Amino acid sequence: MARGSMKDRPEKREGLIHRLPERGRRPEAGLARSAVDRRNPYSAPADPEALLRLILGLSTNFIVLPPDDVDDGIRDVLKAIGSFAVVDRSCVFQFRDNGNLMSRTHEWCAHGVESQMLKTPLISTASLPWFCKKIGNYEVVHVPDVTRLPAEAAVEKLVFLSQGIRSLVAVPIVSADAVIGFIGFESLRLTETFSENAIALLKVVGEIFAFALSRKQVMEALRQSESKYKVLFEHASDAIFLVKGGMFVDCNTKTLTMFGCERAQILGHSAFEFSPDVQPNGDDSRQGIMEKGELALAGKPQFFEWKYLRPDGTLFDAEVSFNRVDIGNEVFLQAIVRDITDRKQAAEKLEKTLENLRQTNAATVQVMAHVVETRDAYTAGHQRRVAGIAVAIAEEMGLSFHTIEGIRMAGVIHDIGKISIPAEILSKPGDLRKKEFELIKDHPQMGYEILKDVEFPWPIAEIVHQHHERMDGSGYPGGLSGNKILLEARIIAVSDVVEAIASHRPYRPARGIDVALSEIEANRGVLYDGDVVDACLHLFRERGYKIY
Repeated sequence: MARGSMKDRPEKREGLIHRLPERGRRPEAGLARSAVDRRNPYSAPADPEALLRLILGLSTNFIVLPPDDVDDGIRDVLKAIGSFAVVDRSCVFQFRDNGNLMSRTHEWCAHGVESQMLKTPLISTASLPWFCKKIGNYEVVHVPDVTRLPAEAAVEKLVFLSQGIRSLVAVPIVSADAVIGFIGFESLRLTETFSENAIALLKVVGEIFAFALSRKQVMEALRQSESKYKVLFEHASDAIFLVKGGMFVDCNTKTLTMFGCERAQILGHSAFEFSPDVQPNGDDSRQGIMEKGELALAGKPQFFEWKYLRPDGTLFDAEVSFNRVDIGNEVFLQAIVRDITDRKQAAEKLEKTLENLRQTNAATVQVMAHVVETRDAYTAGHQRRVAGIAVAIAEEMGLSFHTIEGIRMAGVIHDIGKISIPAEILSKPGDLRKKEFELIKDHPQMGYEILKDVEFPWPIAEIVHQHHERMDGSGYPGGLSGNKILLEARIIAVSDVVEAIASHRPYRPARGIDVALSEIEANRGVLYDGDVVDACLHLFRERGYKIY
């Protein structure tokens, strides 16, 4: 039904004013008295029965007044109370901009009285300081004679007189403990003292208006919110649907595209129809949807991946969020669904590529280790054992799979630089001369030179380069210390020392694991990383790790 004014609805208009006295019909019942008769200074009481009928009629009708009819209703009430009180103008002002501005939003004028609606569309409250301060302090402003306003209201006196106002009364309109405006009577033709009943009437009507205006504001905000939601809902790039009682009650266009169906195939259907019985991880779909939906409706948003089933039987992967939304007085479960099939396929393809790369890297490393082994079988066995210890330490420390794989790769070829050292020096049974040892110390640098241009997803060349560095800076080749040494290199350094001491060397027999552990324990935090040493000791002493 098209919106119309209260004048288009006689039955509503009658409900507001059918019992009200007409202007001038019963002057003895008026709420304001003319100052013409100075012998009778407004002492006659208003008709209490008529006043009660008026208030009862206004409050009853405004309670059921639709928000869209509030403005028309206010204008009709202003006419009703203005006629009843025998005044020239009744009006409502509302504050804006945090109380810095006010505007005459509703007005009724008696016959022959000029309207001020267009003449004073927006007024700064700073231009009426005395008046607005009183209204802001919840005070009633009663001015029987504008010409007799106090000196502090000199500005107000000039403004009121310029508008032809001779007398006025204004009552604050309060909503949620805040003054949102005021309602008042204005007399232009006579000076008038407004009775207590007139002020009481304004107070009651002000309370009615406060409730109605607040309800209208809430409904307008809700309408704007719903309008914005509808735009976002329809134009979203993800599927969005609303569920109530386990049934689809609304969905956007993207939902139809994503699920490959008509709206009639979704609305009114159970949400469970669009999931396979079991999810890929083995969970029951119905149970999972119910649990996540209940949590979302309880105010705990849910985010998860889900396998959906289209009406044609095809499946697709989705990223889903469940949220509670309140629309009007109803609560819905809102689901936002994003098809991630392409992303899943791309991820699977990438994983296969990475796996191929890992296999290629592993093959490359094995070739390198084999080259070393052909020249020195001891070094090759040593590298494999160091790699095994280093991986076990890394696992003990809780490092990521990716990091552990890098440590494994580096461990298997950490001595690859020895390929440049003559075999007779590597396998010499006696002590090495100084020049021979200096040559041995070059192997980390030589290993780095060999590996630096090889593509790895880990810093293999740097790990190999640093595996003889020590925490106190006494290592080689760079004399690095502390955290300047890669963690992976610190792990391989400890593993290298343990394996070398515990195992047989060409120039001496094995010294055993206890001696090896005593060495790293004694130099914990000095030569070797403390956390790495702790993990290694726990590995051998508590977990019973064996070197093979």
